[in-house]
Amino acid sequence: HIDPADARRQRALVYDTLIQYCFRSGSTFLRMEQLQAQIMQRYGFAPDEALQTLIEKGVLVEEEGRLYDHRQHAAECVIAARLNHPEPPAAEPEDLDEGIKHVEETLNITYDESQKAAIRGFFNHSFMILNGGPGTGKTTVIHGILLLDQKLYPDDEVTLAAPTGRAAKRLAEVTGREASTIHRLLEAQFDEATGRMAFFHDEDAPLACDAMIVDETSMVDLQLMASLLKALKPGCRLLLVGDPDQLP
Repeated sequence: HIDPADARRQRALVYDTLIQYCFRSGSTFLRMEQLQAQIMQRYGFAPDEALQTLIEKGVLVEEEGRLYDHRQHAAECVIAARLNHPEPPAAEPEDLDEGIKHVEETLNITYDESQKAAIRGFFNHSFMILNGGPGTGKTTVIHGILLLDQKLYPDDEVTLAAPTGRAAKRLAEVTGREASTIHRLLEAQFDEATGRMAFFHDEDAPLACDAMIVDETSMVDLQLMASLLKALKPGCRLLLVGDPDQLP
């Protein structure tokens, strides 16, 4: 019983069209001209006034012709800022290759050159992505990183996490270390004031870890990744592990 020309209805249709597109496509934004064309085609009205109001109210963010939901935009900005400008890595450890040989002897395996490069990368960079399909040796590399870190930095606190309980359990089983879900790690709690999930750990209460390894990263959504990055203290090394073809 709402008039099709009601401004509230038009704003709701514009917002819903944007959200549904982003949900289906996996994108965080829709171009202005695409949204305008979709609204005209589906609902038969020009959305210019509705768009202007939503942008003025801060519900949508417009950036160089791209339209974002304000929460998605804020999360993307946090992620971009943290990953584009990481803390400078510590000096490269001495005898890194000797340490890798020690790990190979301990595990009774031989790493190939790409796996050795991945292990070196963890110690030479503050941020690294390790990706590959099933059976490509990602878990073996993680195991080697943990053993070598224990040898080089015995006081290091390395935290293992994954987006789901099942993934965290599997990570714990294959590494022999404790692993938890990201929600549990950040101490998720319901905020009655906002009606949303909130986390205890953030910039003001960072996690104590010196290094963070996140498995099954392709299943981590934008909001959760932003929350995790905000909770890492300056200088904490970050390794994201995952299969780029796991999800559409």
